Amino acid sequence: RQDALLTQQADPLEIPDRVSAYAADVIAEAHPGLRAMRDAQIAQAVQSSLCVLYVALTRAKHATHCFIKPSSASEKALRMSYAGILRGALTDPGAPATAGDVLWQASGSQEDWALEEAESDEPVRAPAVIPWTPPKTGGGRRRNLPRSSPSRLEGDAQISGARVLSTDTRALVRGTVVHGWLEAIPWLERAPSHAELVDSGVALGATRAESSGWAAEFLEALERPNLAALLRRPGPGAEARVEQTFEMTVDGGTLFGQRVVQERTLLTGSMDRLVVHRDGGQVRRVEVIDYKTDVIDANDREALEERARHYAPQLAVYRLAASRMLGCSPDLVETSLMFLHTDTRLKAG
Repeated sequence: RQDALLTQQADPLEIPDRVSAYAADVIAEAHPGLRAMRDAQIAQAVQSSLCVLYVALTRAKHATHCFIKPSSASEKALRMSYAGILRGALTDPGAPATAGDVLWQASGSQEDWALEEAESDEPVRAPAVIPWTPPKTGGGRRRNLPRSSPSRLEGDAQISGARVLSTDTRALVRGTVVHGWLEAIPWLERAPSHAELVDSGVALGATRAESSGWAAEFLEALERPNLAALLRRPGPGAEARVEQTFEMTVDGGTLFGQRVVQERTLLTGSMDRLVVHRDGGQVRRVEVIDYKTDVIDANDREALEERARHYAPQLAVYRLAASRMLGCSPDLVETSLMFLHTDTRLKAG
């Protein structure tokens, strides 16, 4: 589905730096800036869709079952859809999808896993806090709610024109590449090689020269004490999740930092890094880390306080989302900003 607008921002969670009506092919090809914006947006949409499919297929504890519509008698080619991707990857070319048939099954699958789970004698621990259930809206339809994201709540309501009109066309790509590298590191057991980073950076939209320079800086950052400690596994009871998505409904009047939600709103987003510390299966502590590429002086207390205040609403959303997701008290959730340029970790609560 074609977007109505093209947007560009230095950080996917930041306010757009540039906005344009979607450019037709002939216009985009004649304007390098519009072409770069369109190509980046298309690449991001494809990557996001594939990430959703990947998560859906790999996060199940025991089994993943995918149900798709049977193919029509007049089908001549696979459709560009999730179902089409699955059939193209897992079935013979041209093979129809007949109703009731199992098109593909992984070797070694155990169909009786549910019986084994039911017969377990291990006691089930009740959660300390009742997990959140999304409240119903009028007519039971959440899609009628206004939607927002944590980044839209950060900072002040007014934005400077200079920031909106910024023309740094490669900052968005750099942010995407660096976040992609960090996403690939649940725990830092082995630092990636320079060649591995360069190849993945190119795949994420950077030129080889850009990726090479950014990779060298990234490897230096991994050796700095604060980032290295953050990525190092602290113990056997810790679980790291990267790019943890969430969706939750909040009522009008809910306060996040210095910003207040004016009406019942559906908040959606993702957390760069979520670390869950458990003891005996119970959640004891949760860390939410948000990576930032802001250039900031670690010794400038005033600048640090300004950045903390600016991002406070965003981090407050993450705290509430993590507590609802894990069924724990918000008091157990600690949020922090990790400034990659200066290896500064700023804890916000």
